[in-house]
Amino acid sequence: MGQGESPATSAHPLVQRQSSGRATGDGEPRETHSRRGQDHLDHTGTESSSHRRAAATRLRPLSIPTMHDRAMQALYLLALDPIAETTADPNSYGFRSQRSTADAIEQCFTVLAKKASPAWILEGDIRACFDTISFDWMLAHIPMEKVILQKWLKAGFMEQGVLHPTEEGVPQGF
Repeated sequence: MGQGESPATSAHPLVQRQSSGRATGDGEPRETHSRRGQDHLDHTGTESSSHRRAAATRLRPLSIPTMHDRAMQALYLLALDPIAETTADPNSYGFRSQRSTADAIEQCFTVLAKKASPAWILEGDIRACFDTISFDWMLAHIPMEKVILQKWLKAGFMEQGVLHPTEEGVPQGF
């Protein structure tokens, strides 16, 4: 532990103290991040940083994107969400904005209250879906700039200062 550092800031190598006394995730001054953000709004200069891995209960790593990557992902979400909402199954309720478990239950009640209602309701969960999801499928089916999507998919993650490349699947929190 260095002089003036608390145990909380010296516990992880990705957190370092700056001269201003504020901690940043990658050890660069905050001014560098604000200047860099202005230069990275087009895909030619966008570099996706590797994500930090945090403890997870499964084998799939937990992704903690950098602030820049999180901001860029939020911008793309604003553009892609309306497309997804108009093309998705109207009876799908998982991971959808403005939809809840109560909406799914209401739809089940509406469908099952009819005389000629289905005899079965099936709910499924694909085991390890995100561990093995195909990058090629995502690149072919997600309508966004392929260069940026590929950089995000291949960013990898860091664990104890070691970069682990991503060959398949996406980490939690991606």
